[in-house]
Amino acid sequence: MLGEILPEINFLKISSSKFKPGAILESPEADRWVDTIEAILESHFDKSEFESVMIPAALNLREAKGTFSGDAAVNILGVLGLDLRRQDQIRLEVDIAQVKVSEFKSDRMGITRLERAFRNLRESDEATFRMLRGRFFVFSSYYASQFTLRFESVTEREAGVDLTSDLKRADVGIDLSFENNVAFVSNNASIPFGVSGYKITKTGRILEV
Repeated sequence: MLGEILPEINFLKISSSKFKPGAILESPEADRWVDTIEAILESHFDKSEFESVMIPAALNLREAKGTFSGDAAVNILGVLGLDLRRQDQIRLEVDIAQVKVSEFKSDRMGITRLERAFRNLRESDEATFRMLRGRFFVFSSYYASQFTLRFESVTEREAGVDLTSDLKRADVGIDLSFENNVAFVSNNASIPFGVSGYKITKTGRILEV
């Protein structure tokens, strides 16, 4: 599966445009948005230091493909910025050709400085810090900016998948075209399929997960 091919990325089960650098998720296992570090640590950093930039990701995409069926196919479409509006079961092959990563623009947004800010927060506002313990802090977000989808139905009552009516974009900026049961997708820069980051510990340290 894709997680084995790209182990440096935590693949999301659900996604949102909120899942960008600085987002705080419930845990490394639960993809639920909680808050942002900008809102919590605004007194420790300049506002400009929370800005992010999107660049091509340095990943080996030679074998970045996977096959999904049933609910797993619907879920992977969701984190790729698409919505399949149909009820029957489908099988889906995903072939990712290009990935972009969104990361903090400032090189001052580093681990040492972040840990110092979290430790200061623990001393000055214990209640807020307690809410952060065990949370997952997103440092980078990964977007499948160009990929191909090949569909087939796994039910006997339909011979194929009507992509033009059933497959919808979650964001209007995504370019989507079709050829028979193949969809070509590009310009996805709003819904990440994966993230990398750190777990916030009870001492204020952040651990890569």
